[in-house]
Amino acid sequence: MRVSGAIGAAAAAAVFVAVLVFGPDAGKVTGVAVEAPPPPTPTATTTTRPVARAVLKTAENPLLGNGISLREITCELPKFGRAAEQLRSYYKAMVTCMDDAWRPALEQANLPFSSPELNMEDKPTTGCGPAPSDNEATAFYCGADRTIYVPRATVLDAVESHRAGHLNLLGHEYGHHVQLLSGIALANGSAVHKAGEDTPAGLELIRRQELQANCFSGLFIAAAAGRGTVTKQLADAAARSFNDSVADNTHGKLPNQVRWGNDGFRKRVTSACNTYNAPSAQVA
Repeated sequence: MRVSGAIGAAAAAAVFVAVLVFGPDAGKVTGVAVEAPPPPTPTATTTTRPVARAVLKTAENPLLGNGISLREITCELPKFGRAAEQLRSYYKAMVTCMDDAWRPALEQANLPFSSPELNMEDKPTTGCGPAPSDNEATAFYCGADRTIYVPRATVLDAVESHRAGHLNLLGHEYGHHVQLLSGIALANGSAVHKAGEDTPAGLELIRRQELQANCFSGLFIAAAAGRGTVTKQLADAAARSFNDSVADNTHGKLPNQVRWGNDGFRKRVTSACNTYNAPSAQVA
């Protein structure tokens, strides 16, 4: 999705960099394929419940099963500020809220959970290689180090102090973290690699992953809406920001970008985000 700019991801290998750009001067977003790390070794338990581990499936991933939804949460965010420590505190609090909403859904599907790392350095060093340039990316997710990168100067220049934009930005990048935890990202990355990242089939798979991240962002916005500091007005504004997207071949046509974001926001179940079962026209 491009929001007055773009959200982008490349998953030619099993782990990817997902990029998000806001701002009228945003350039084309590129993705960086990286080698996938080996899955973590599961820890043995003393119960009869199977050990939680990622399932390397897309359409049939257990996260997208019937009856799974995000828990309604009361998200208490600190006062928004542009200073480095204020902005970091705001983002850390948003990550905590997203952890609280997503953890039960992953556990219900017997999938592993861990919180992503957050890096807000202006010139970060990433586990996925060189970071995109400032005019390419506002924020991005690196699966190799499970880190959401939000360079402070870039995000403030692009999103300014619009809290709804920050909420949607982080919700989308956190959605890519959920895809990695569940195994969706690894399965999709393998399929993209086989198809070829720049082929029509490969690009469609990348769009399916990006549009699902939109839907996951909508799920979180709905889970937090109307409680704590995420008022109904703020949540509605965050959901409306899907309408600011710009079409491209890795994110899809504008109606599809809006549709998937709104499906998560309105339907509030993970099964509504199964872009991998959707006809090609809905992810074009």
